[in-house]
Amino acid sequence: MQVNVQAYDSANHYLGSDQQYVTIPGGGGGGKPGGDPVPE
Repeated sequence: MQVNVQAYDSANHYLGSDQQYVTIPGGGGGGKPGGDPVPE
């Protein structure tokens, strides 16, 4: 999963953004490897 984090300081000034790929334990389903098996 790709997440986009946008950072602001206490005065609500935009500091920048960071994109990361995050792996959720168990895969999270969706037919991807490591996801939940499809019930028969």
